[in-house]
Amino acid sequence: MTQNSNFKSAGIRLILIAFLCVSISAVYAKPPLFDTNPLYAKIELIKPGMSKQEVKSILRQPYKLSFYTNDKQEFVEELYYKSVYIYYENFYVTYRIVLINDKVTALLQEENLYKDQKIEVVKKE
Repeated sequence: MTQNSNFKSAGIRLILIAFLCVSISAVYAKPPLFDTNPLYAKIELIKPGMSKQEVKSILRQPYKLSFYTNDKQEFVEELYYKSVYIYYENFYVTYRIVLINDKVTALLQEENLYKDQKIEVVKKE
């Protein structure tokens, strides 16, 4: 009877330890960073050689655009898109799509943390 009782006791302890491990991992598990962001899903569709119109049909209007002529006298355009992520700390990703002669040649990204900026309002009398 005592040996059976010891097995039951050990089994209960094992179940409790397993439950504790699963609970802790569920609480501290990090959510997927990019799977839930709609812009990232669209960014994955951008491929080299796409035209500016194809890019804009997928991503819509960029928030910023720049253009210039490079040393080879090629017309270079850069389209900028931003996305905000909340992942323990708030940060944003800027995607830069580089087009040469209306064809995608590069997709670059830069991550930046949002800084807590305090704004002081001064009332002058």
